[in-house]
Amino acid sequence: MASSRFNRRVLLIASGALGAAGVAAAWMGGVFSRSGGSSARALTNDEKKTLAAVQARLLPSGDGPGAPEVRAADFLEAQLLDPAVRPINAVWARRGVPKLDAWARGRGAADFVSLSAESQDAAIRAYQATAEGAGFVRLMLVFTLEAFLGDPVRGANPGEIGWTWAKHQAGWPRPPSKGWLPKERS
Repeated sequence: MASSRFNRRVLLIASGALGAAGVAAAWMGGVFSRSGGSSARALTNDEKKTLAAVQARLLPSGDGPGAPEVRAADFLEAQLLDPAVRPINAVWARRGVPKLDAWARGRGAADFVSLSAESQDAAIRAYQATAEGAGFVRLMLVFTLEAFLGDPVRGANPGEIGWTWAKHQAGWPRPPSKGWLPKERS
């Protein structure tokens, strides 16, 4: 019988194509470009806590680093602030928060963050079963995996934590912090 819990190995294997697509999108559209360390916020504190909890369920810590260790929520917020990233991503990210909180309240919890890990998994699966929820989970997977496996030069994967866990050797030449995207070269 298959386990109902998210499994890191299955997630990473099944998302290989998704990861490759994310890297291709990064090269083509600048998904990894940094926000420049601005103090601007793309998310409220509650939104960021909820999205961080979702990311922690999609890429849990345990047998290796997870979303919290690679600061996936910080990476997500920086990407949502980046003008090179499509603004609709912020809309989709925010749209999931009240849906997950409503699911939690329907089960007597204050919000999604206060649920047990198993209940958070159930909430994510229930939301993912809807067309809107499938898009939300796909978006969270893309940004979480980019935070885990992206180039630190672009604000992802701090200290190469994800690469070290995956035993990945970065290719050369590495992208510079500026000038990588066509719009940055001019």
